[in-house]
Amino acid sequence: MRHFLAYLDPGSGSIIIQVIMGGVLGMGYMARKSIAAVLGRFRRKDKTKGGEKKEAKE
Repeated sequence: MRHFLAYLDPGSGSIIIQVIMGGVLGMGYMARKSIAAVLGRFRRKDKTKGGEKKEAKE
């Protein structure tokens, strides 16, 4: 049986935690942006400026 001697000091553990947290937050951000982009294609676009409806002139 082989023994592997591995040493993780507190600095290494901190970096590992930061990488994991960054990856999770990055995936959440990308998912949110992707969903917004897909939903944005299906929403109606208001062609008037400021979102006000223009009344037809008689």
